[in-house]
Amino acid sequence: MTRLFSDFLFDMLSYAGKANEFVGSMSAEDLAADERTFLATVRAIELVGEAARHVPEAFRVQFPDIPWRQIIAMRNILVHNYEGSDPKIVHRTATVNMPR
Repeated sequence: MTRLFSDFLFDMLSYAGKANEFVGSMSAEDLAADERTFLATVRAIELVGEAARHVPEAFRVQFPDIPWRQIIAMRNILVHNYEGSDPKIVHRTATVNMPR
């Protein structure tokens, strides 16, 4: 089944919301201590980046305020675990950088 890029935009918003929901009012320290929530949050952020990779460049350039490259780069860092997944960065990404 071929997906439309609008499906990927929906996925981005959906998984961004999930990342924020998973963290809720937890601190970065609480998130680091709760392995299940931490891993679920990491996965949701990965899926935001994966969906962003499938949005055509022609669409992305129309919305330069969205940090497309950073979103995709964060996905790459988490998926490939370059230097490990820093709970403070994951927390900030889920609570500050994700749309609600």
